[in-house]
Amino acid sequence: MMQGLELSRRYFEACLPLLQEQAGDILPLCAVGLAGEGSECLGFDDATSRDHDWGPGFCIWLSREDLARHRQRLEDVLRLLPGTFEGFPCRMTPERRMGRTGPMAMEDFYARFTGRDTPPSDWRHWLGMQEWGLATCTNGEVFFDGPGRFSAWRTTLL
Repeated sequence: MMQGLELSRRYFEACLPLLQEQAGDILPLCAVGLAGEGSECLGFDDATSRDHDWGPGFCIWLSREDLARHRQRLEDVLRLLPGTFEGFPCRMTPERRMGRTGPMAMEDFYARFTGRDTPPSDWRHWLGMQEWGLATCTNGEVFFDGPGRFSAWRTTLL
């Protein structure tokens, strides 16, 4: 059985030429991957997982400023992506994302799970974070990270 993380990686790779063609100037500002909530991010998805909020999709993480500047153009490009992939409905349309795929600010992504919109810098910050949140924001996989900021933050948390 195909795992959701592998399916999502393949979907991103299939979509990459279109993303490069339509938003090639934005991609170097982005990190792309799948992490966060969901059994597929932990590699625990199974046949039961497929009955809800499951299928090919990926996150596009940008800084808050870059997201504000480029969100509309990204949304226009995402509308061009295939709606199904390898027989599964994709999760890239706004109504299918459920806050788990698509464009998002990396600061907001990490703050959602750690309570901080900056990486921890002292022991007090570390003590204020819940283990489940750390596991949730460091699971999955980063497929691409142009500026490296998302991955550097992730490495700090790991």
